[in-house]
Amino acid sequence: VSTATTSGTDIDAFVAKLDKDGKGVWLKKLSSSAIERASALALDGTGGVIVVGKFDGTLTVPTSGSGTVLMGWSTTDGGVGGGGGLFVTHIDNTGKFLWATEAPVSSSADFNAVAVNAASGDIYMAGYFGGTANFKGTTLLANGYSDILVARMKNNGQWYGPRKFGHNEYDLANGIALDSSSNVY
Repeated sequence: VSTATTSGTDIDAFVAKLDKDGKGVWLKKLSSSAIERASALALDGTGGVIVVGKFDGTLTVPTSGSGTVLMGWSTTDGGVGGGGGLFVTHIDNTGKFLWATEAPVSSSADFNAVAVNAASGDIYMAGYFGGTANFKGTTLLANGYSDILVARMKNNGQWYGPRKFGHNEYDLANGIALDSSSNVY
């Protein structure tokens, strides 16, 4: 396994694959212009991994070509640019980034858990957000300081039906699970 160094920013996120004997197979780094954190991961059923978390500034994920640049809360979302957001990325079993997407958020947010439906490949996330979150066409407004966030996406990174729950204080979700009928807990 090659080594990875930090980008000189406050916090970088790393994802590693180890074999059954604990030897490194691959190591990947996510780096932004500020802070990023990989908060949870789940296997996709084909040996790949879905990684979710949060970032501030601009996050570049080394997908094919010149990569995928995630901008966070920007002027197109009603912000001032360079803000933060939630990210989801898919890494295959060889360590190649397949895709990455974001949900820009105007305040604090994080995905604390992720689960993958083995049959469909759909991805389910749980966490929290404050302020406004933009899921590529679906905008959610928090009722209080933070609301519970449950989001689903197709296995190609397309958002599908994000939901929020909460009252006028702090609400968050720390876990998510699916049963054999794809009910979410």
